[in-house]
Amino acid sequence: MRRFALGMLFGSSLLLGCTPPVAAPVTPTRPASGSAPSSGTTSSAAERSSNVKLVSMKVDMHCPFGCYPKVKETLEAIAGVENVELAEQKKEGEIDNPKVYIKLNGDFNASVAIAALKKEGFESEVTQ
Repeated sequence: MRRFALGMLFGSSLLLGCTPPVAAPVTPTRPASGSAPSSGTTSSAAERSSNVKLVSMKVDMHCPFGCYPKVKETLEAIAGVENVELAEQKKEGEIDNPKVYIKLNGDFNASVAIAALKKEGFESEVTQ
């Protein structure tokens, strides 16, 4: 079934004269070297520093056609999230690197994001 779906996807893109977009890898930024880290909590890097503009999360996803769009939609509905990108994958049509990069435009609460993904059936964690 997956092969049929992939065939239809690529066949339609050939007929339309376009190719599927390829997500460029995004490297999370680090806070300036002069900023002091906050003391011993389990909060994410985004919660500790206002200089952070990107956050990465590992999300238990299995396919780029059903899982990733739902993860993207769920995360983009959270306050402070501007955009969500899937990390670069080794094979097209498969998720072998279940990491997403989240571009922020305001305050971001990682606990809220993890809870929202869990409600949709996805286990997740903030990564560095």
